[in-house]
Amino acid sequence: MFRFLTALFLVLITFAACSRAGDPVIPISPEDTPLLKTGEPLASFDSTDNGTDIWGEIDIAWDRASGEIAFDSRSADIALRHYKVSYFLTPPWCPDCIQVDLINNDPTLGTAEVDITLRNPTSLWAYDVRGVMRVPSGTNLRLLNASGYTNLFETAGYTYPAPFRTFAQTFPQHEFEPGAYFTEAFDLKADPGNTPVDFNLLVTAAHPAPAGDVSGIGEFRQSGRLLDGGGSALMGFAVEDLQDDIAGVLLHTSPLGGGDVWLTLSSGRWEALVTNYTASPGLYELKVDAYSPNLQGGVTSQFYRAVVFHDLSEFRSQLLDYVNADRASNGLGPLAIDADLNTTAQSHAQDMSDREYFSHTNLDGWSPWDRMAYYGVEFSTAGENIAVGQDTPYEVESAWMNSPGHKANILNGSFGEIGLGIAPTQDGDMYAPGYYWVQAFTN
Repeated sequence: MFRFLTALFLVLITFAACSRAGDPVIPISPEDTPLLKTGEPLASFDSTDNGTDIWGEIDIAWDRASGEIAFDSRSADIALRHYKVSYFLTPPWCPDCIQVDLINNDPTLGTAEVDITLRNPTSLWAYDVRGVMRVPSGTNLRLLNASGYTNLFETAGYTYPAPFRTFAQTFPQHEFEPGAYFTEAFDLKADPGNTPVDFNLLVTAAHPAPAGDVSGIGEFRQSGRLLDGGGSALMGFAVEDLQDDIAGVLLHTSPLGGGDVWLTLSSGRWEALVTNYTASPGLYELKVDAYSPNLQGGVTSQFYRAVVFHDLSEFRSQLLDYVNADRASNGLGPLAIDADLNTTAQSHAQDMSDREYFSHTNLDGWSPWDRMAYYGVEFSTAGENIAVGQDTPYEVESAWMNSPGHKANILNGSFGEIGLGIAPTQDGDMYAPGYYWVQAFTN
């Protein structure tokens, strides 16, 4: 029996508007908020000691039933800390150094966006200011938009490694000037339900010079298709270090049946060709470790969701031909496959198939634009078409062209690139038989 379901999502948006990089959000002047002066007590702070200090430790309670969030700033008394504590986010010294706001709360999905605003409480410039989450063992809580992970604060009773968000993210300085405010969004994911969730946040900063730890791993790329039992893709990352002293970057490819791969620095990016040996089509978390030669021997890590494609080359070729034929019939030029956009589209098709849902927004709350940003797609204009249940490229393209909104995406003259995602439905899926289809467009 023929089944047909489609949805439309089209938006015109600048890429910069999707960014949450930390520009100051609250104007401030010295006369409004006096800064601590040299000589005032700073709890064992030594201004001649270049290194990372813990500003404070904050307990955060997320009440999902009421949609409220609360925090308790307190001194960081950490038995296994390796850095000395220099300053605490506790009154009366800094009554407004931290603000925690719950922006979105969805107990059905188990998601929330928590905006955390920090102020530099000292008269010194800080660098690499991080909010490091420590989640109690046994608590299913994830940070979906982690800047990275660190092993520097491993403490008994907490999940390791700890994810973090970096405040004042402007590369290459990551400077947090005296008195400045910066806000970062923490996108949280827990099990669906109304059960309260608590976590602990360490606020760390380098005073007055960079600490020497890798400050971030980002701009993921998977250029090429990893296929069922074969195929290779160039995997690459941008790794930032304020001291420009990276000892090495290691990619763990064990989910694909391979071993550890040391990446090579090429034109400012760390890259390697990765081959799939045993993984079936799906999404796989690959861990990346970046090392800096510092005294603490710390490692900055990140997890990257690699995509293993279904080998449906004929379907992909046919669908692209149908799209470009429809555009040509309307006086438009052809769309070209973009490798990063292709990975983005396939990741969503596969995720919908794996978790049996149909929506532009995935079960973690990610929009099409979140996925594009995750896989390094830059755009000023973008769109996405999705469909499920159709058996052939001709069938799904015909359905889209008979829907005004989807047709508008396909015939959008500002688009020049496309990514295609195709994943079969699973047995027992309400949409089976057929396939999940995704078209992603950018200018």
